[in-house]
Amino acid sequence: MRTIKEISEEIETTNELLKREVDAVPYGVRPALRGQIIQASERLPKLLDEMKAVIIPSKLIGLFATGDKTSIDKTAEFLTHTDEEGKSNGGVVLDAAQMYRTITDLVEPSYSRDRVFCTTQFSLLIQGITEIGNNLGYQEIEAPKHKETTCPDTAATLAHIRNTLRGCHVGDQANIDLLTKNAIDAIVRDKIDSKQIPVIVIGVASVEERNAIATLFSRSVDFVFPTKFEPTAAKIVAMFKAQKQVDPEKTESSEDENE
Repeated sequence: MRTIKEISEEIETTNELLKREVDAVPYGVRPALRGQIIQASERLPKLLDEMKAVIIPSKLIGLFATGDKTSIDKTAEFLTHTDEEGKSNGGVVLDAAQMYRTITDLVEPSYSRDRVFCTTQFSLLIQGITEIGNNLGYQEIEAPKHKETTCPDTAATLAHIRNTLRGCHVGDQANIDLLTKNAIDAIVRDKIDSKQIPVIVIGVASVEERNAIATLFSRSVDFVFPTKFEPTAAKIVAMFKAQKQVDPEKTESSEDENE
């Protein structure tokens, strides 16, 4: 089995090839470039499957974050920070609501004044999830059931879309596949290559959704962030090592005393 670094390098090279413009090269080399691009497009899904097999679930450790948004944002920024030399802190952040938010953005402008989620909005929901499914390589999508309801604001629209899609198989499966893709993209982009990769998950709406996403990880923990939380390397390590929520402040103080 190849290493994360080896697979990442080939994924990066393959993506660079797929971005090349045939019209930008001389006529004489265009046929060869077209052939290389076709081969790369066929190779990429296999590379992503190979990376998935290497990192999921054995390499990923999950932390489901709730609580103070400012503290969560600070910790996420710390975990994914890349220094001037291009070295990353080695973490990944996944947003469980991203897929539903993308579809919500498509639906929101279509409402009439009464903001009733009817056939127009449902058609846009189908359009949105179909496009996401196509990008994930799905051949077909299970059709969710339409339920007309009033959505007074954007949050209500997102919740209704989420409940509609999670009511059939496509919701959780597409979201897990999208989160997997996003994790791989981050690992390749930030050149992460560790025995264990910490992943913060935000935007989870229910215990059932949390448990479905937890299948991506070798182990996971839930953490409620307090206000004014200041992330440090020691606190991050303590949070991800714990089997249940710990107080990172006390853990860090204990380590300082031992030193």
